Amino acid sequence: MPGGGKNSNGPPLGRFGPVSLKGRSPSAGHAPGREAEPSPAGDNRLLSAFRQVKVRSSLNLFPESAMSVIRFAPFRCLCLLSLALALFASSAVGEEPSPTAKKEANVIRRTTEFVDINASWPIVGIARVDDESRAFVTGLADRFEQEIEALAAEPGVEEIAHLFPYELSISHEATYPSPRVASILWNIWSFTGGAHGMLDIVANNYDRSTGYPLLLEDLFVDPDLAVLQFSKAARRVLAEPDEGSEDGAGIPDEMLMAGTEPVEDNFRTFIVIPSGIRLHFQPYQVAPWAAGPQTVDVSLDELQAAKPNPEFWDAEAPAGETSKP
Repeated sequence: MPGGGKNSNGPPLGRFGPVSLKGRSPSAGHAPGREAEPSPAGDNRLLSAFRQVKVRSSLNLFPESAMSVIRFAPFRCLCLLSLALALFASSAVGEEPSPTAKKEANVIRRTTEFVDINASWPIVGIARVDDESRAFVTGLADRFEQEIEALAAEPGVEEIAHLFPYELSISHEATYPSPRVASILWNIWSFTGGAHGMLDIVANNYDRSTGYPLLLEDLFVDPDLAVLQFSKAARRVLAEPDEGSEDGAGIPDEMLMAGTEPVEDNFRTFIVIPSGIRLHFQPYQVAPWAAGPQTVDVSLDELQAAKPNPEFWDAEAPAGETSKP
């Protein structure tokens, strides 16, 4: 399919709270290893997360009765994980990268009466990125375990004892689409009861020469026009009938139009690929649960009007270089 494609590989699960991409990247104007000024993007993300937690708390998500514990247990974990995701996205301290990009991964495995945690993070050979990834994964694992153990100690827990152990799985895929870019795609899955688990897809792109994150305004001279092109490409690709369905039906129009509206928050999850940008959509964002997460590739040719920064798409990039746990 010219200029794009869609994919529904992986389990169709829920989503965590949004993380805005608005604000300038700290990559410009800061030398490697130098302490950066607080990032406006990070401030906005962190504020957004605190607002989400405040709203959820105001809805009495921490009741005492056993039946309420059963009903709201997944949301309690969701609050902590949403906050941790935003804290990860707001990090803005850079260090000199090591000369080579490694392909190892570190793993956390914890199994108790109440939790089953299996998580990993990549080692890309850039000190800032590796430290950030480690803190992100270990922080999520620690918070999940603490919250579930606190839940298990509450009165009435026998009503949900059959649901234990609750599960958390954090997997990643690290790619190196060019000599200047390292991308990490995270799949964060948790099960805390109910009909199915929850999934959030998080994507981070880094300048390998500085260790700083890359945002749309780093990659494109006109990021707003890039978002518009993302919207057009996603609607064109995802509107095509699904060959795997019995009736040939595609994604519902209302869901597709809302999830691909040309606003930056709809396209916050993307990675750089040698041919352009790969958009990742959360479960339920553009398609029903059964369809799973969707992806759309947008080529550099389609994005020329937004003026992509050529230094991040080098023709000599080691295309296809990938690291998985």
